[in-house]
Amino acid sequence: MLDVSLYSGEDLSADCLLDDLPRRRLDEKIKQLRKAALRWQLRSDCLDAIESTAAAFSQLKELRNAVVHSRLFNSQTGIGHRVTARGEIFEVLLTTEALHWLYEQLVFLRSELRALLAIFDLVRTTAAAERSGMVAVGRIDPSREVLSWLSEVDRCRRGRQHLGTAPEF
Repeated sequence: MLDVSLYSGEDLSADCLLDDLPRRRLDEKIKQLRKAALRWQLRSDCLDAIESTAAAFSQLKELRNAVVHSRLFNSQTGIGHRVTARGEIFEVLLTTEALHWLYEQLVFLRSELRALLAIFDLVRTTAAAERSGMVAVGRIDPSREVLSWLSEVDRCRRGRQHLGTAPEF
């Protein structure tokens, strides 16, 4: 979904979804998404939402990768080991409680990303309609819908925060 948001935010061609965007590093994508938001002159609270969602995305992707790439070491305690490409070994908590917490976080994050995608799509389609002459410049104001989607982003963020921090060992 981050790629699709970037596609809309940068006003890229559809070919980029298959060729260019998958090759970009995550931190590069997030920087470019911020630039796109500035270029589209999105509100400051929208920029804050992008920052917050991008930070959550990075953190949760790291946690998700730790779970996916770990091996169960002790089934009694729910502790697994993850071996990195550098050969470092990290312990990963794989209890039902920890996995449920991560799942719930990812569910909220998915909705949050969808709302941000809707914001970029609104702005992109408005600009495209104005460029093509379908509507007069400034005739369509997507700000009311943007506010609606921003409230959805905020609702999801509060939901993630309500879940608290990840369970610990």
